[in-house]
Amino acid sequence: PVAIVSMSFTAKARGEVAGKASSRSGSGAASIPPPPDAAYLCNMAVASSHRRKGLAKALLGACDDLVREMGGTELWLHVRVKDDTTAKLYTGAGYEVKARESLMSRMFSPDREGVALMRKELVPGGGPNAIFPNAIYLAPPPR
Repeated sequence: PVAIVSMSFTAKARGEVAGKASSRSGSGAASIPPPPDAAYLCNMAVASSHRRKGLAKALLGACDDLVREMGGTELWLHVRVKDDTTAKLYTGAGYEVKARESLMSRMFSPDREGVALMRKELVPGGGPNAIFPNAIYLAPPPR
């Protein structure tokens, strides 16, 4: 494949219980999970032979569009702190760092650098994605 993206829309889909990820070590993304009802970009990868061609930006835009179409107002993701190129991609696309791993959590991280939790507001002032916990809507939820 040239590129791949995976997303989730509930904590249950991410293997989390009550907002806590299932990792035993409590390091990495497990130490700072996204909100349980949040749209979350789990993974995105572009083959090295196809990088620097705008594919990652296009994939991020498609993820934004999907979440908006489903009635979501924000999108969350994790980024490795030491991955400057990827962090700049996300920052340039409108994501902001909302949390970083604690020093204690980073001590158990394989690279000792840790991860940051980032959020992009898709609908200004839209608030949390309260519509996702029990159902995924293909149209705006009934009011």
